[in-house]
Amino acid sequence: MSSFTQRAITAVGFLVVMITGIYISSYSLFALFGLISFLGVWEYQTLVALYPFNQHTALLRDKWILSVMGLLVYALIGLVSMHLLPLWVLLFILPIIFLLFIKELFDAKSPNPFVRVSLNITGLLYLVVPLALINTIANESNTFEPNRIMGMLLLIWANDTGAYVLGSKIGKTPFFKRISPKKTWEGTISGMITTLILAAILGFVFKELSVVQWYGVAVCVIIFSTLGDLVESMLKRNLGIKDSGTILPGHGGILDRFDALLLVVPYIALWILMT
Repeated sequence: MSSFTQRAITAVGFLVVMITGIYISSYSLFALFGLISFLGVWEYQTLVALYPFNQHTALLRDKWILSVMGLLVYALIGLVSMHLLPLWVLLFILPIIFLLFIKELFDAKSPNPFVRVSLNITGLLYLVVPLALINTIANESNTFEPNRIMGMLLLIWANDTGAYVLGSKIGKTPFFKRISPKKTWEGTISGMITTLILAAILGFVFKELSVVQWYGVAVCVIIFSTLGDLVESMLKRNLGIKDSGTILPGHGGILDRFDALLLVVPYIALWILMT
């Protein structure tokens, strides 16, 4: 099978799973991003175990521990967002996170306990919280509105595609050479224009948000999805790897596919809640 065919099959399957999970119900959306959260934390643990100062003597065990803890944090935020649990249950999040400190206390083979705790907490903040907030965006108005999530994803894809298409053709001026030499200002501006045009269309097609709100979402995407891509590139360059994983043949790992989404979601959630 050629690499192009492999990428195409993966892309089609990915789109089918994403669209189905988003639109069936609030429960399928919750399950979809819960699964992505679990797999993302698992992949993150694999990556940070490459650091010399974070060597694991029981990597599989620690993967399960952090992935399950991440799923618990995700579930608490998601179920509160769906109005299935009261707001006060979010108080459980801090005791769950503090279990990471207690775990290191009893792990005699942990050479750098606070380094490991710091990396683990970073993983929860970087992956779990943003994905859980997707449920907040979809259910903020007390009704399930999947078009908000689809519109957000379409804007992210438009920004990424617009930047790639024009940037690969005429891009000459590096945007952030230290982290991503191939990313250019020409491509970034192209992505910005594409995203703003799509935001205007979404304002008339997806009435769940006003035109002004969609433009606000677009601005968040232009700024923070671009930075999210750079953050994940920074992690990979620091570790000396090309892809974050292999779970999506031809497309890399969970972090490769959702890097832009992770950084932009908290800002979009804040914008929608404020407006």
